[in-house]
Amino acid sequence: MDCEKARNIDIVSTLAKSGHFPVRKTDKEAWFRAKYDGRP
Repeated sequence: MDCEKARNIDIVSTLAKSGHFPVRKTDKEAWFRAKYDGRP
């Protein structure tokens, strides 16, 4: 995989398929909780 292909991957959708959803989302960014955070 080259850089151009990697840039086109939708990370939010990829993580959602694994059960990880953003706690906050705007037009340009998505915030996720760290697994080691300890908060639900």
